[in-house]
Amino acid sequence: MIKRHEAILYTFPQVFFRYCSVWDFVRGFYGMNNDESSYWLAKMANQPKVEVPYCYIVIGNRIRYRAQIAGFEPGGPRTFPDGHTQTAKGWMILTAPVISAPYPIKRRGFQGFRYSEFIF
Repeated sequence: MIKRHEAILYTFPQVFFRYCSVWDFVRGFYGMNNDESSYWLAKMANQPKVEVPYCYIVIGNRIRYRAQIAGFEPGGPRTFPDGHTQTAKGWMILTAPVISAPYPIKRRGFQGFRYSEFIF
């Protein structure tokens, strides 16, 4: 049976949380649900070749959230509201709606992204 690519899995690395606490991340993600102009940039080394609408966020070996993929931007440096600057080969733009996982879903963390079927 062939699995359809309907989403990607993306792991936020632990080093990310040196700049942003998990609580600020969650609050910012949920804040996007109330502000249609809000978005979140995630570093990407490579862009997916298959267009998919969803991104599942893996934190601490668990899928925690699903966000909508709005698109991709070319790489380069970006300065964030807290003042720190990051550089990436490419950026994935995540937007609302952000959905919390309805039950614990274990997934090992990894670098880059992986394709996935629809989970929730």
